[in-house]
Amino acid sequence: MSGASAGPLAVAVHGAGGRMGGALCRLLSAAADLRLVAAWGRVGDPRLGRDVGTIHGLGPLGVPLAAAGTPGARPAVVVDFSVPESLGALADLCREARLPLVSGTTGGEDPERALARAADVVPVLWAPNFSPALAALAEILPGLAALLPEADFAVLDVHHEGKRDAPSGTSRRLARLLAGSGARPVSTASLRLGGVVGEHALYVEGAEERLEIWHRVRDRAVFARGALLAARWIVARPPGIHRFADVLHAPPR
Repeated sequence: MSGASAGPLAVAVHGAGGRMGGALCRLLSAAADLRLVAAWGRVGDPRLGRDVGTIHGLGPLGVPLAAAGTPGARPAVVVDFSVPESLGALADLCREARLPLVSGTTGGEDPERALARAADVVPVLWAPNFSPALAALAEILPGLAALLPEADFAVLDVHHEGKRDAPSGTSRRLARLLAGSGARPVSTASLRLGGVVGEHALYVEGAEERLEIWHRVRDRAVFARGALLAARWIVARPPGIHRFADVLHAPPR
């Protein structure tokens, strides 16, 4: 299995042509301990062959946007923010090349299941949201639901007009955590507005009171920063499925 070596950790970004790809490239260009060695985009993208830094207005980074798996410098880890249709092929690529995988792709039937085909060979971490604050909220939700057995729960997500899945992957996960065994119905609703990066609201309605919890992201860099934190962590993990919460629980290096 590929692992960390002396010098900066070599990273491949899958979905490098998208919004999150740009956020990842921006952080990678400034990180002393990480190095972007491959930028993979979708087949047929007219920008293939162009420097990925130039595409995102960062200036040349010396890495062209290329189809996934294009021969070049070998990464130590792959970070994926792409589309559900590409996950099966990506899982096969990471399995064959022995590349640890961090993915934040949402939508489709079950992204985590699609990526699990690589997990018996390499470590795989999928999360619908790489915000540390949102991950912390998800950790406490089962306890909240248990303490308020008679309350009604609902989850709202608000995202930019280009987001394909509704409700969001994060919204579906929060609803599953609140539903527990499935006996409690949890309503979800979605709004797609302008350029909103991402907002999630949790409503807890009691007999004479309401609890509201809002999480608002001001810049998608928070997701990129969380994904790169996971990339640093996962290269030393054994094969299998790992959770973003495990990254947050790990002692600082």
